[in-house]
Amino acid sequence: MNENPYAAPSEYSLPGTQPSEDERIRRNHLNAESNIKGIGLLYFLGGILTIVSLLATNRNASQLPPGSAEATGYLIGTALVPLTFLILGYGLRKLNTFARIIAGILSTFGLLGFPIGTVISIFFLYFLFSKKGRFVTTAGYKEVIARTPHIKRKTSVVVWVFLALLIIFFVFGFVFVLMRQH
Repeated sequence: MNENPYAAPSEYSLPGTQPSEDERIRRNHLNAESNIKGIGLLYFLGGILTIVSLLATNRNASQLPPGSAEATGYLIGTALVPLTFLILGYGLRKLNTFARIIAGILSTFGLLGFPIGTVISIFFLYFLFSKKGRFVTTAGYKEVIARTPHIKRKTSVVVWVFLALLIIFFVFGFVFVLMRQH
């Protein structure tokens, strides 16, 4: 006798409550889905922080001669980097295959940022190109998501507290930079 007669019933122990194949697939891939969406959130936040930092340091751009190659390069770079991060973050949040591939390419460049960038990039590459990571960006998995909208991953309170502290840290840092410039 392997069953505990005093244990609470499980979600699927009642007759007729076995999960469908879609529910099984979704629950099996929910962590991979969440990891890729989390990477997308980081890229999105990176785009926003890049815009904020560029606005804070915009005075340096005004010192460049108008129409020069330096000024043109600076303007293209300041528009291209945050825009790329924002689009990439949005694409990963929507589990887009193309965004996953572009994030993988950028993560390979991140391997050069030894030691912290290397570690973060290794995790990103694993999450993006693992078997489950590749599967959750397919059209078939998006159909599974459409058929199982009731299945959600709950975010831990610890993650929300960490995110709030991170935002507070960046806001105070931004205010500090602005105060030092005046």
